[in-house]
Amino acid sequence: MASVTISISGVKNLQRKLGNMKSQKATRFAVSQATALVEGAARAGCSVKTGGLRNSIHMRIEESERRVVGIVYTSMEHAPFVEFGTGVRGDGSYPYEKQANLALSYDPEWPGQVAQPFLVPALLSNRNRINKLIAAATISGVTGGK
Repeated sequence: MASVTISISGVKNLQRKLGNMKSQKATRFAVSQATALVEGAARAGCSVKTGGLRNSIHMRIEESERRVVGIVYTSMEHAPFVEFGTGVRGDGSYPYEKQANLALSYDPEWPGQVAQPFLVPALLSNRNRINKLIAAATISGVTGGK
């Protein structure tokens, strides 16, 4: 049987530095930039009839002592139906794995509409840029901006 051994040096030093980060300023800025990227991509990818749904896409940053979260959201009640589809046409038309337990039913008597995702593609298309922003902020926080 083959085996692989991996040794990482400096873990305790890194943990100490991460624990000593005095400010979340760099992280907050990176999360804000990343969230703005997703918000812009969601607006650009949103289907438009009247513009109400696109104009309802916003972002906010929530911060606690050890966590910064970026949220892109819409307050429109019909947004999930646009994102995930409805009726017979919507059943199975959502091309991404659903991460949440959604209570969207597909009535076999109603033609409905195919899914027109705009939120998940906005996140996925910016994944690499988001990772780079967060990585840079982490490095900056650990090294003190050096």
